[in-house]
Amino acid sequence: AEAVNATRRRLVALAIGLLAPGWAAAADLQVVSEGPAATSGARRIVVHSQRVGRDFVVDVSVPAGMAPGHKAPAIYALDGGYGVALPIGRMLGDVGAMEPAVIVALAAAGDAANARLVDMLYEPATIGGKPTGGGGRAFEGFILEELRPFIEARFAADPARAVLFGHSAGGLFAASLLAKAPQAFSGWLIASPSVWIDPGVVERARAAKGAAVRQRVFVSVGGAEEPAMLQGAQALAGALNGQFEVSGRAYGGEGHMTYYPMLVASAFPWLLPPEKRP
Repeated sequence: AEAVNATRRRLVALAIGLLAPGWAAAADLQVVSEGPAATSGARRIVVHSQRVGRDFVVDVSVPAGMAPGHKAPAIYALDGGYGVALPIGRMLGDVGAMEPAVIVALAAAGDAANARLVDMLYEPATIGGKPTGGGGRAFEGFILEELRPFIEARFAADPARAVLFGHSAGGLFAASLLAKAPQAFSGWLIASPSVWIDPGVVERARAAKGAAVRQRVFVSVGGAEEPAMLQGAQALAGALNGQFEVSGRAYGGEGHMTYYPMLVASAFPWLLPPEKRP
């Protein structure tokens, strides 16, 4: 059955490539299906990752009225941006509150609650008495080697200006990737990182060296979150300060999820300030 499914994916990818040359340009990334996303003007693309061995749902929004040859920055939001990062980011760009950007919201396809933690933790872990984690390297390969080349080829996203946005376990993944490969993205949004799962990420981040042009890192947490979450975010922001331009913010009175829309509205413009116009 798996061989049949793989063959079907290759045929779909080939058909899309014949209909629209260059759309399936990234090596190994297979387009399973495509259509409109819930947000007006955005596209939903289901892709199959050879690196991870599973399908992902990718919603993409492109700035309106992009001039030919222009490349826009891109924001890659894990966990599908919880359904709000893409529409809020699109609106912020439309009204000039931030530089218009390609917004990419990605999440595991189907019922993949445990797969999410497998993807976002580099090392195996036991959470709630259940083993998970260990798939971070494969997920990193999907984002850097499959998804980004595809998005940059098809949607005119600027390879030099890409932001990774992760929350909770996704925030830990973003922090881990920053510590490992700080120049992989030009900006980082690390929200409520689950440092308690991997406390060593703080010291690894402290040793990370930024690029010649200092990258921006926005670290956030809800002010009413558990003490371990508050302490983890504070420690991570402190470790990164100096090598990176860091903005650390606790959203007073807010819980783990309730501040997420406010976070998008404040962090995106800080990471991608509005274009200066004559």
